Amino acid sequence: MPLRARWPLYGPSEDWSSVGPHGHPASPPPVGHRQTHGVSTRLSTITFTVVAHEVTPVVDGRSLTDLATEFETSREMEQSGGYAGVAHVHQRFGPLDAFYLGESEWTEKGFTELLSCAGCGEVGCWPLEAKIVVTDATVTWEGLRQPHRPERDYRGLGPFIFSTSEYDAAVTSAAPR
Repeated sequence: MPLRARWPLYGPSEDWSSVGPHGHPASPPPVGHRQTHGVSTRLSTITFTVVAHEVTPVVDGRSLTDLATEFETSREMEQSGGYAGVAHVHQRFGPLDAFYLGESEWTEKGFTELLSCAGCGEVGCWPLEAKIVVTDATVTWEGLRQPHRPERDYRGLGPFIFSTSEYDAAVTSAAPR
């Protein structure tokens, strides 16, 4: 059974049947985009690298560790970077699909740790977190934050919106066999 069969619908469904200018049907958004409330949004690609049980998200071909470090450095945030992937096997997070759907017992106050501390490997030490919002069509990582630095503004890093089918495949391929 695909992962999305378990996912509840949290958001609006896509409807391309709206009327455009002069009463003609509106055209669908370009490939790789989706439309939410009349606004076209580009979908990001998602894969995960797995090295020695450490799972690192790769968004649009770029490691999330690199994206986060570059974002923090560009905004001159004190103690930029210091992130690594999450060692799910050692942390005993349970099933990878539940974790990356935000359904893990480790999800705290609606936030899921996407990255952990590069120094010690503990997610609670220096995590990068996001809210994971799941619909039939998309999975979104939004509201990225560093909980130990609540004054930091991460607007501009994300949101990352993925197609549900691609997200399914990426999480499944990263799961231990």
